[in-house]
Amino acid sequence: MIYVACSTRDITQRKKVEAARRESEERYLLLAENMTDVIHLHTPDPELHFAYVSPSIRVAGYEPSELIGKPAIGLFFGPEGAEIIRQALLRFLETKRGEVIEYPAIMKDGSRRWVETISSPVFDREGNLIYIANSSRDITSRKRVEEALRESQQQMADIISFLPEAIMAIDLNGKVMIWNQAMEFSRGVLAKDILGKGDYEYSLPFYGYRRPILVDMVLEPHEAGRPSIWASRERAPRL
Repeated sequence: MIYVACSTRDITQRKKVEAARRESEERYLLLAENMTDVIHLHTPDPELHFAYVSPSIRVAGYEPSELIGKPAIGLFFGPEGAEIIRQALLRFLETKRGEVIEYPAIMKDGSRRWVETISSPVFDREGNLIYIANSSRDITSRKRVEEALRESQQQMADIISFLPEAIMAIDLNGKVMIWNQAMEFSRGVLAKDILGKGDYEYSLPFYGYRRPILVDMVLEPHEAGRPSIWASRERAPRL
């Protein structure tokens, strides 16, 4: 007579866990593949090979299948972008913490776009880093607005610098942000020596000691009309 020995165990709980994990993964995949941001996973190697990329990568001219297993470094980045990414990767591997970075990326057609990427680590059960998860979006329009604003501010600064009237201004922290050429000539202090200075240093060329002056009324309007209180903060030295 032949016997068959069997051993059974209840694996219901394990099956429930596996089903829950599959459901979670399917939901994440569904979410990733329907987002406008590009979701991409990379292996944590120096070339950052693609392990997954969502369909929204089509905005860059690629199909997801074209990128799996390909290196992001050298494919998406010119020298400037590659250096930014390499430095970010070094920080990431050292700290195992995500960060937000901005960099220029090269599209499939050769055009250049600015991208913002949020990175996060993905660990296995033993705590080993296995992937770098990223969410990226095109911020070219924002960069253009920022650049136009910087150019406008520079043009205004150039105009103020060459006005014949002596002009100075301080920011909300009481630090000098404008000191034009006429002010340099009238006070004998170069802009490079006073820009960014606070603690009433801008009053030294006027009074020889630190004290609030007329421009401080913007920051302390309640003190307007009370110069004696201002002067009491630091009186002029006796001669």
